[in-house]
Amino acid sequence: MTLAPPRPDTVRAPDVEAPAVRSTGSPYRPEVQGLRALAVLMVVGYHVWLGRVSGGIDIFLLISAFLMSGSFVRRLEAGQRISLGRHWLHVFQRLVPAAVVVLVATLAVSFVVLPPTRWGDLLQEGLATLGYVQNWLLAHRAVDYYAADQGVASPLQHFWSLSLQGQIFVLWPLLFVGAGVVARRTGVALRPLVAALFGVVFVLSLAYSVHTTSQRQAFAYFDGGARLWEFAFGTLLALGLARLRVPGSLGVPLGWVGLAGMVSCGLVLQVTHAFPGYLALWPLLSAAAIIAAGRTGHPLGVDRLLSSRPLVGVGGYAYALYLVHWPVLVLWLAWSGRPGAGVVDGLGVVMVSGVLAVGLGRGVERPLRGRSWPDTAPWRSAVLLGCIVGTALTFCGVGLLQLHGEAARADAVASGAFDPRHPGARAVGAAAAVIPLPQRDRLPASTALRGEFASLPDPCGGAWAPDGGLSCRVFEPSGPARRTIVVVGDSHAEQWLATLLPLARSNHWRLVSLLKGACSFGDAQTRSGACAAFNREAMEYLTDHRPDSVVTVATAAHPTTAAERLVTGYQAAVLELTTRGISVVGLRDNPRWHGGVVNCALREGDEAGCGAPVAAKLAPVDPAAALAGVRGLTIVDLTDHICPDEQCPPSVGNVWVYLDDNHLTKTYAATLAPVLAARLRASGGWPG
Repeated sequence: MTLAPPRPDTVRAPDVEAPAVRSTGSPYRPEVQGLRALAVLMVVGYHVWLGRVSGGIDIFLLISAFLMSGSFVRRLEAGQRISLGRHWLHVFQRLVPAAVVVLVATLAVSFVVLPPTRWGDLLQEGLATLGYVQNWLLAHRAVDYYAADQGVASPLQHFWSLSLQGQIFVLWPLLFVGAGVVARRTGVALRPLVAALFGVVFVLSLAYSVHTTSQRQAFAYFDGGARLWEFAFGTLLALGLARLRVPGSLGVPLGWVGLAGMVSCGLVLQVTHAFPGYLALWPLLSAAAIIAAGRTGHPLGVDRLLSSRPLVGVGGYAYALYLVHWPVLVLWLAWSGRPGAGVVDGLGVVMVSGVLAVGLGRGVERPLRGRSWPDTAPWRSAVLLGCIVGTALTFCGVGLLQLHGEAARADAVASGAFDPRHPGARAVGAAAAVIPLPQRDRLPASTALRGEFASLPDPCGGAWAPDGGLSCRVFEPSGPARRTIVVVGDSHAEQWLATLLPLARSNHWRLVSLLKGACSFGDAQTRSGACAAFNREAMEYLTDHRPDSVVTVATAAHPTTAAERLVTGYQAAVLELTTRGISVVGLRDNPRWHGGVVNCALREGDEAGCGAPVAAKLAPVDPAAALAGVRGLTIVDLTDHICPDEQCPPSVGNVWVYLDDNHLTKTYAATLAPVLAARLRASGGWPG
């Protein structure tokens, strides 16, 4: 099946809290270790063959909190002194080294397998992973319209869950220690106090999760606030089972019901688009039923299966298997060009992941797990962790600095400066042919394409500030503005800011942008929801502020065919402006593609097969030409400088035309500035 961008499941280090459980006299529970093993095998199977989320992430969050909470309560009740510093060193000494080894190895292989257009994002994810904040990075990217569509999922994306757990491994001990202090000073019993505290966390976080999931599910999936209740559930389960015992006669059926629910969750529920709202109760309650069933001792009990030597053995490598299986799968699919794994290559992915997991467990995890440094010499643990993390930080940081340096070469061109080696659109129709440069020397650097969206420098202020919630930015000239130009629409209008900004600088124009991703400018009555509201507010802004001119995109190209059309409601919106004396410029949309054009050129090493005839991308006649008679409207078509000689190539004049599959790079758009100015002058419109 097709590998969709993942909502990956997680598993924590198998023995991070287990030693504490044993040390306080609580019996070792092999069925919990087997539960962890079964869950990680389910996670791997769902990812490799089904391309779906299994719900196992929620089970592992519960197990983490269940083991950690039981340990802390017993230690506090026993009057043991808890050193938070040593506890955190103990935890992260086990978690960090294996994660860093996999992180660095994945980055190294990714730089060979994945195109350079992916490297910047991967290095950012690497830094976020090392800081245990990757879940927040991915949460914001998940709702970022301008985040590039990378086709294949990130091989580092599964680290988001470890970032979330790392945050909890810091927060939960603070809450427990704080509760212990309050209990001692007030005389309140510890367990009821802890139950009340985490009960409040459970209720508030669950309510927030349900609301956020219904409004912004992609964000909620990675949001720590929407996941706290799952950890709180594990804490409340640990407290409850300390006082309640399930009779053996009920334990057997309860365990099997829980196992059935656990395995079937991802098959029955469309969890990819529904979690972590109230539906996450399904896997949590399933796992809770298995844990509550306990050690029945019955030959037909689930605990007999989960306590078996094979599953307990796999549980010992669960953390390592989770770490390696996702990058192995993603990088294999990227290297092979397959949309998903089949039976045979999927088995290969699982086998390779298993071998790597055993090597990681025996070579990294187990040697460090036996160290007593956090207790006997905590400074050694601190130095060790500092060296490991520092090395990886340096690796990622130096890489990002190098990419930043490569991006700087394009800034001069994007600001309007002429570069004879990189003329871009200026090469079209030039008397002398431009000598093609190797792909690595073209602008912008392929590693910097993500930063090629155009924008204006400042938020709108003063008289040009919007009254409502419009996203408004402005470029103000150094002196009095001779004209005010407003660009309004979606990201295809935004890209023309790079073309207009050099003209604004040289002509002392004020340039304003009113933008909303995926919402083209048209009559608000032809829109719905947030897009209708944006168009309504934008029209009110324009009619209230009465700029000299408004720049829009008049047509919408199709990614796979020549079915170009006039933007819905465009004519009505234009007439509303022009009848009020506000001139409008309607730009023709640029050709769009089904996949990344630059990635294709880099992969093939030859651009010939990555372009297309303009006749295959746009309509034979500009659909906006039908509005040519509207007084006050100027139609501008720059297709001949995007697709010279009737062909649409990945680069023109040694400048990459596209930053993804449908947006112009700001570097190339800037080289179109002289062409746009000439077309406007020739049309009799502005500038004069």
